[in-house]
Amino acid sequence: MTPFTIILQDMSHEWHSDTALSFIGRDMSGSFGLQANHETLVTALVPGLARFRCREDQRWLFIAQPGSVVQFFGNTLRLATTQFLLGDNHDLLLRQMDAAWQAAEQTLRSTRRSYVQVEQALARKIWEISRQGGHFDAAG
Repeated sequence: MTPFTIILQDMSHEWHSDTALSFIGRDMSGSFGLQANHETLVTALVPGLARFRCREDQRWLFIAQPGSVVQFFGNTLRLATTQFLLGDNHDLLLRQMDAAWQAAEQTLRSTRRSYVQVEQALARKIWEISRQGGHFDAAG
């Protein structure tokens, strides 16, 4: 079987192999598979697991991702996402993915709360200045 290159990229790192034999992912139309010399393809994976097999040991490696763009062109598959986890233990990877995404969601909620608090403090300060007859000039 002819191999192809697979490149996984997120905001903090990149992983690649030149010995991928097959890739299975899922987009909004359902599951699909790719092998070497597949026609050009661009699609968006739904959040969850994708998998691929490499020539070295023939085992499946799983990619946990929160949604990603996949491009297959020139016998190279590129998967770009904000974050991915890679491993051969399906169940462990699902638990890690869930924990990572819950932590990210908590960070997002905390950031939103902080943003609202800053916005409210700024509005109060502007109100106090205007109430005292001062002039607020946003340009400085």
